[in-house]
Amino acid sequence: MADFNEEGYLSEDVLAIKRELISRNKGIFAFVKEINIYCHKIRSKLVADNSEGKEVVAACLCIKIMNGQQAAIILCEMGLTYEAEIVMRAVFEAMVILLNIVNKEGFLVEYAKSDDIDRKKLMKGVQRNNAPFFEEVKKIGIEKALKEVDERIRDEGVKERNLKELAENVGMLGLYDSVYRIASGAVHSSPRQVSEYCISDKEGRVIGFKSGPIDEGAVLKVLHTAIGLVLIALRSIDKQFKLGIIAEIEVYEKRLETYSVKDGRIV
Repeated sequence: MADFNEEGYLSEDVLAIKRELISRNKGIFAFVKEINIYCHKIRSKLVADNSEGKEVVAACLCIKIMNGQQAAIILCEMGLTYEAEIVMRAVFEAMVILLNIVNKEGFLVEYAKSDDIDRKKLMKGVQRNNAPFFEEVKKIGIEKALKEVDERIRDEGVKERNLKELAENVGMLGLYDSVYRIASGAVHSSPRQVSEYCISDKEGRVIGFKSGPIDEGAVLKVLHTAIGLVLIALRSIDKQFKLGIIAEIEVYEKRLETYSVKDGRIV
């Protein structure tokens, strides 16, 4: 039977790791799983009006956020906390877009049109790249499609999404400058984040490397963040769908305050 040193997180040893991490952080794991059940209860109540685009997009973003929370739970159970931070960055971005969709008049159209910016970047990348696997794409007439997209962007004044501005629009700049920026270090393999895979002696010399689970309070911090972001998202879902669940959300928010998160990578 292969052990962790031979197969890492694909070994059977990971089952023991999972039991240990859940036992060590049983309070926050129990809470986040309770929130997950509550989220699915709310999801089952979402009936989108096809004539109301805001509801359709809001429901889709809500599901994306809920799935992100579940992914973070699974990763944290294995001690893959840096990878869970990466998921939290995506959850934060989806939450910010959701809040803008619900609270900012006209943002839905602006958001939909911004897809042309994304398409332009993709097509420009294909256009300038001579890699063989792009040849089939080029055959479909990318120049014509790119010209059409460019014209729409120019004629309709399409703007690129700026997450910092969107966060500021809905009062989330503080979380942008903490949750998002810190998680971005894991996404972009910043020097500080990469250095955390090193084991150093008292003199600061590297004597080994970490490849196993990372906790040291990180599980609590990531799951605390996951719960907080989901609850913020649910407030917007309540506003859009008029579910009458604010009192329930407030109870969960009070409970979340009882978990202490200090000096953490995610605050």
